Amino acid sequence: MGIWLRYYGVALLLLIAAWWFVMPPVVHAQSPDVHFQSLFRYDEENKTLSMPFYLYVDRGKDELYVIDSRQRIVVYNSDLFPIFTIDRRIGIDGALSVDIDSQGNLYILQPPRTKDPNFSIAVLDPAYRFIRRIPVNAPEGAQGFVPGHIAFDSRDTLYLSGSRYPGVLILDRTTGEILKIISPEEEGQKAPIQNVTTDRKGRVFLLSTWFSKIYVYDEDGKFLYKFGQKGGVMGK
Repeated sequence: MGIWLRYYGVALLLLIAAWWFVMPPVVHAQSPDVHFQSLFRYDEENKTLSMPFYLYVDRGKDELYVIDSRQRIVVYNSDLFPIFTIDRRIGIDGALSVDIDSQGNLYILQPPRTKDPNFSIAVLDPAYRFIRRIPVNAPEGAQGFVPGHIAFDSRDTLYLSGSRYPGVLILDRTTGEILKIISPEEEGQKAPIQNVTTDRKGRVFLLSTWFSKIYVYDEDGKFLYKFGQKGGVMGK
């Protein structure tokens, strides 16, 4: 009995050793260290935020703009201290997205309101005083177009993305006229674009969650490259 146990024990060890050398090692991706810094939940009147859904960083002033479900914009300084709230008290009764041009003017994408049944962009000066309103019109033939995000590049070109639309619009900053449409293609069709943003180098990034791709263009609208792929499981 002892001999058989010894025999099977050695055989088992040999099988384990063979499996170890044949099977590829499992490598776990190393995630960068993430450290908690601060939690901000209140506006300057000590009222709590209500389901914030949008965050914009003004790198020039080191300020944060947070839009919550009340569709107001709460401004925080670099110490994450609330300093001002942009809301209906200064004529802004709704906000979806914001960006700032090179002159420091604040552009606010607004949903339809009681006074105006259409989407529009309100423009405020650096002191948050109203300057003008830019109408936002759907592209020709775009049924169900819903504006979602705006962005400026370093040349003050104004971009607008919207749901269920295959491309990003370039708008005139005064009239809202559609000057150009950037439409990346994927798998023989135009890719639906859900978001647009820019960086300091003048690159324009278009996000398509449908194809899990980010398309990168320069300020002249020239395609540079794309990256991203669908993950193997939910959430990737």
